[in-house]
Parts: sequence; C-alpha cells; structure tokens
Amino acid sequence: MGNGNTFKEIYRKYIVTDNFNEEKVYYRRHEYRYRYLMNIYSKLRKGHSDVLDIGGGQYGLLVQKMYGDCATVADIENPKIFSYLQGNGVVTCSWDMCEQFLTLAINRFDFIFFSEVLEHLPVPAYTIFKVLKRALKPGGIIICTVPNLTSLENIFSFIFNIPVFAYFKEPFLDEDAGHVIMYTKEHLAWQIEKAGFKQADVKYKISMKYHKSILRNILFCVGFPLFIIPHFRTEILAIIKEETNGAK
Repeated sequence: MGNGNTFKEIYRKYIVTDNFNEEKVYYRRHEYRYRYLMNIYSKLRKGHSDVLDIGGGQYGLLVQKMYGDCATVADIENPKIFSYLQGNGVVTCSWDMCEQFLTLAINRFDFIFFSEVLEHLPVPAYTIFKVLKRALKPGGIIICTVPNLTSLENIFSFIFNIPVFAYFKEPFLDEDAGHVIMYTKEHLAWQIEKAGFKQADVKYKISMKYHKSILRNILFCVGFPLFIIPHFRTEILAIIKEETNGAK
C-alpha cells in the first residue's frame, strides 16, 4: 500500500470530511477498519484495477486517490455524496439493493468492496452475492465484512436487554435502516456458497475502534483478552474469489 503516511494523509484529507453519511468523528473512530481493508487490498492487487465499492464510497475514493485505480460506487442515490465522489474522479450509480433492479456489467470488476453493508439489507444475502458474482472478472475478488452476531458486544447487549437489531425496513435517503440482521461465520459462509462461489476464506477478526460510549470502551478493553476465542471477535471477514475459468 505504500507507507502508512500515504494512507493517513489521504484518509484524513478525503474521508474525514462532512461529505459522507456519517460525521467526521465517525471516520476518526473507524480509521483502523479502513486501513485494515486497504492493507488487504494492497496485498491482493496485482496492477491497475477496476473496483466497485458497494455502499458509502470511501473505499472507492481511497483506491482512486492512492493508486489511480478505476472506481465505481453503487449505493442509494445521494446527490451530496455522489457529487463529492464524481468531483474526485469516482463513477457513481444508483442501486437500492433491497430492490435489486440494477444490472451490473458482466465480468467487469477486479475487486468489489462490500464492507458493513450486508447487515443493513432485509433480503437474503445470497441474492446479492449472485449479482456481484456475475460482475466479477475471472479471478476477481470480493472483500466483505459484517458485524459478528456472537461478538462480546452483542452478548453484553443481549444479557442486559439492549436492542441490537433494527426493524426490517427498506433504507431511505434520510434514514438509516440499522442492522436488521447479523451473521455468524457459518451463516455467512453458507450464503456465499449458496450464491455459487467455490473459493471463500471466511474468518472472525477484531475491529479496533472507539465507541461513543465510555462504558463500551471500558468493556472492550476489559474483555479484550477474551478475543483469543474467535467467535467473540467483533467482525467477520470474507475474501471471496471468482473462479479463474470464468464459469458463472
């Protein structure tokens, strides 16, 4: 990926702004997550790449600014965000994934970022993965992350009757649909396999972040040693690869 300063400078200049859905403080708190996935991308990338970022647009903008790669962002249309991305050389297209009406070009993309989106969609995950599978070039890769259902944070919430799930509803431009569903590693792996993928590395990972709540930050630090048990970790990471023979 180049040196850490390159990521930090670009991230703080282009991502920690008021041009996305969340406030600046959100992107400061979650910088580790973006750095982590960009490190994965840099190790898998083999040259100039055509990249699709599903939702948000931060990864699309990062790969465009860091590598000059061709980036497309697909999300529910938001004039403010789309204008900002387009002004920085990123192509945008409107796609409500709950409707699934968008037809992506077949065999178009080398990489697809699908991070922290699936949990917001009140639709079977494999139906989305099928669309993405057709959009990948042979040998193309999906980098996907979702919150872990059995994380310590969720277990704590269940014990103390703190709401974890939002109601099943379609997202709107001015309203966050929330986390309508979460996955275990086995559940996510099943959805990926159901979509027809043969190669997928699905594993639990720790996501370092600062919470809004001081109590949650304290509990995260106290419970950190328990992350030695994989299914207590905060997130699930899936690296999904399309077959090189291009079979669909």
